[in-house]
Amino acid sequence: MKTLENITDRYEANEIELANLKDKVNLKQRQIYRLEKRIEKKQQDNHWTTNLIEPIMDLVRNRFPQLSWDTTRLIPMGLRCSVSVFGYEEGKDTCSVALTFTPRNADNSFIAFDNGKKGIGYSNGTLGKLNGFDNIETPLTDIELLFGYIQYQLDKN
Repeated sequence: MKTLENITDRYEANEIELANLKDKVNLKQRQIYRLEKRIEKKQQDNHWTTNLIEPIMDLVRNRFPQLSWDTTRLIPMGLRCSVSVFGYEEGKDTCSVALTFTPRNADNSFIAFDNGKKGIGYSNGTLGKLNGFDNIETPLTDIELLFGYIQYQLDKN
């Protein structure tokens, strides 16, 4: 038969176990909070223009030193969030090379560039036409693809 002492001992043991579980939950909640803050910081620091376009343009600068590139303002524009970068040859007032990048999350590529070709034609004045949705994009899976496109534009000029 249970004595009052056994009953209170079990109650006290349950209270202690409950307090320990609450402590573990609080600890995990603090860990989750810290991890969420780290995620928030990483997301703020991980912008595709800074972490993709800038390093890509460093490679382009090294490969095409005869061109100067304006990369001071890599601002996504339009519904495609495209970023255009222009290359100038020394002594020329007009742009020699134009690159337009768009963010991507398919084809194992996080970024694509417009390859100068047009796809389905959008009527003039439509959002599709104004935002370049008829531009054909090439997923940037190999930097040589971009180098080839730049060389193509230089040869054409």
